[in-house]
Amino acid sequence: MTQSVPNTQTQWLEVIFLWLAGVSAAMQFAKLSVSYDAVMMHYQTGATLTGLTLSVVGIAGLIFGVFAGMIANRIGYLKVLVGALFLGGVLSFLQSLLPHFSLFLLTRLLEGFSQLGVVVAAPTLIAKLSAPQHRSLTMGLWGTFFGVAFAITGWLGKSALDQLGLHGLFLSHALLISGFGVVLHFLLRKNPVLDFVPVAGGKVDCWLKC
Repeated sequence: MTQSVPNTQTQWLEVIFLWLAGVSAAMQFAKLSVSYDAVMMHYQTGATLTGLTLSVVGIAGLIFGVFAGMIANRIGYLKVLVGALFLGGVLSFLQSLLPHFSLFLLTRLLEGFSQLGVVVAAPTLIAKLSAPQHRSLTMGLWGTFFGVAFAITGWLGKSALDQLGLHGLFLSHALLISGFGVVLHFLLRKNPVLDFVPVAGGKVDCWLKC
């Protein structure tokens, strides 16, 4: 089992960027809600299949959510977060190419793993970067990420869709979510609060390995 170096002062800049990364990940849902009609028109699919492209992102969380925390604990929360953000960027870029519908649907399914990685890793890192007296505040901020993503996408997404089309909307999201991956990698990679040290007590570690 591992624990990080105790944090005595909230690192607000890092917390805000982690929250924004969560907002960008939640836009994986929001971008399809605002572009639903455009996707249905482009691919000439019915409401059922188009609706599937919106909801399929949640499948990964339903199936693998129980194990995600254990996996992140083993390989590192920052690595999981940055990898999930980059995965989201690659998948949004592929979607911007407007591939065949079956491939588009596959990218949406894989976006579920990106979403899962972010929602497991980001709040854990926020908690570690928050002083005890601020933790309820920072976690409350994290709890707003999904609603904020839909609000921002509803506010700006329709305009982006009208001006840039589906290609531009998805490409913009690819740049946004990848950008947060780059920023957080360099911002947090040498943060001593996130350095893990061994803790005595092998029962949990043995259970994870067995």
